[in-house]
Amino acid sequence: AASKEPVQTHIHVKYTIARGDDTKELLDEARELKKWASTRSASSNMIKFMGDLITQLNRTHTQQQMIAMRSAPPLAGTVKRLAVGEIEQLVEKGEFRLPQEPILLQNGTGCCIKESDLRQWTAESMSGKDFSKVKMNFLSSRDKQLSRMGVRVPRKEISFSNYLSRCFSNKLPGSGTENCEVDLPLRSWLPREPPSDFNSRYDNITAQLGEIIPWSRLMTWREHIFEAGWNDIMTIREDLIERLYTGRLHRRLVVGPSGSGEELRPNPMGETLVDSLLHGSRRWLIVPYSELLRVSESAKEALEPTTAFIFFEEKLVELREEFGLRDYYECQQQPGETSECGEGEWGVRAPEPEASA
Repeated sequence: AASKEPVQTHIHVKYTIARGDDTKELLDEARELKKWASTRSASSNMIKFMGDLITQLNRTHTQQQMIAMRSAPPLAGTVKRLAVGEIEQLVEKGEFRLPQEPILLQNGTGCCIKESDLRQWTAESMSGKDFSKVKMNFLSSRDKQLSRMGVRVPRKEISFSNYLSRCFSNKLPGSGTENCEVDLPLRSWLPREPPSDFNSRYDNITAQLGEIIPWSRLMTWREHIFEAGWNDIMTIREDLIERLYTGRLHRRLVVGPSGSGEELRPNPMGETLVDSLLHGSRRWLIVPYSELLRVSESAKEALEPTTAFIFFEEKLVELREEFGLRDYYECQQQPGETSECGEGEWGVRAPEPEASA
């Protein structure tokens, strides 16, 4: 008897993208086609076929974006580079003055970070058992998009190894990783010993206030504070104020794969930002507030919050060619270099490739 089993037919479709075709436009057309098919009660096989097509076009578009970024003309390199030795000589002569414009300090990390510390800040060591209990806040691409729109999104805590699998493993850099940059409190990565750069007086005071202290001990501590004199009290007050306003962004470890990064934003609290790159390389663009203000009225859409990847891919060209942005600084930060951005400057950075700073 003839079998009544349905015969499976395999259909292979070859889709050729010619040189110069706009992959973003093709991707948008495919999405519209899938949306149209879903309104016509198309079969599940057809819907799956359209989904596979969109996936392939999305990969192609991401690859084209990365090729465009790599083949872009070299950066203007307008940020001044200074060597540590040059600064030391100027300091000895009493002639050093901090430049008003942004600077890159070559081998800047060598001033304050040991070789052993550099080995500690690697993906292998940070995802090992020594840091297994350390958790980090992470938002998905959708959550970050909602957050930019002002929607309150609950943060989810994950381990660093989980973060690596989400943002690094088998990921094409670009639109698939643009939301993966995270900044972590440096102190949470030092579980065995407290960081040496925290003011000891502040640490001692907060440690005592955080404990149940016998009255006699508390009074002894109080007398010691008053004996220290008004200057010390004011110094401690300044320390507390500084930590209240800068604790969220101060002394943090920033990690991200190639193509990640946040939008164009001001320095925290309008103060000088010092950023030391440990691994990878990063592209920087720094804009003085006065220049940003000059173009902001006509370039509102171009200055809307977006990721660093989209900013360098689309917005920067638009700002230069259509809105006349011209007073800005560019540089490529290399491992070991420290960047310094002054008060009132806005900056955007994108890792190329993976970076930690």
